[in-house]
Amino acid sequence: FDPGVESGAIFVYKQIDNQWQFVSRLGSTNRETADHLGEKVSLQGDLIAASIKHKDVDDNLRGGTVYLYKYEQGQWLEDTALIAHDSNMGANFGSGFTLLDKQVLVGANKIQANGFNSGQAYLFEQNSQQQWDLIHQQENIDLKAHDQFGLSVALGEEAMLVASKDSIYAFQSEAIDSYPAIFYAQSNSLQLDAVSVEGMGILSVGLAFDGEWLSLLYYHSNPEQSQSDTQFAVKTGLLTIPRLAVQAATGELSFYRVVLQQVSGDTEIRFKIVSLQISE
Repeated sequence: FDPGVESGAIFVYKQIDNQWQFVSRLGSTNRETADHLGEKVSLQGDLIAASIKHKDVDDNLRGGTVYLYKYEQGQWLEDTALIAHDSNMGANFGSGFTLLDKQVLVGANKIQANGFNSGQAYLFEQNSQQQWDLIHQQENIDLKAHDQFGLSVALGEEAMLVASKDSIYAFQSEAIDSYPAIFYAQSNSLQLDAVSVEGMGILSVGLAFDGEWLSLLYYHSNPEQSQSDTQFAVKTGLLTIPRLAVQAATGELSFYRVVLQQVSGDTEIRFKIVSLQISE
């Protein structure tokens, strides 16, 4: 049943005897003129997702909806319609969406979360009663008006990607280990995210290792840090790193306590290792 011009539909084909054959034509129970159902679709196993990002939701014009279809007893049936619980006019819920293992990640690039059209992303999961629950709402405090976070999305087993108008953000399901001091063996570079320097405050420092010396590549002030265990004593030239993560080419990490001595009488700032101890 077509309710009006450009209401849209989803056509399902199946490969039978090495040929693609038409098996079903899907609509939606509340489809209307110019809904354009089928403009975006995603398929995984026995689930199909399709969005109408400009679908009117209650009093919110163009709030947006994502429709889910399930394959049961040899036929495709409309299962449910997902919406944003905090929808607003023109939210575009369904601007981006993806399916993975009974989960649906949906972007709404014009949700007014951190300002007009700042955007939001929503993760739904099918529970044991076959109902779809909102299990996570991915916010981003760095967003501002017109960033359009949720313009496009991607979902993996342990991570999600959410694109805005200008950037792509990666989120992990578990906290990412962060080390204030790390040496990358593959590139022979030492990164110190926070070093307390007498008379200068907290600095971020990068050094390069040429096989004999560590030479300063760059440094810049880090006003967001107020203290650091990594210390550089200007008078003695000693750089003390109480916990240095060393990353091998394989990605394996080992940890050390390191003391470096600045080498005097050179045109560039260089260091040599004076103490190296294994740290747990």
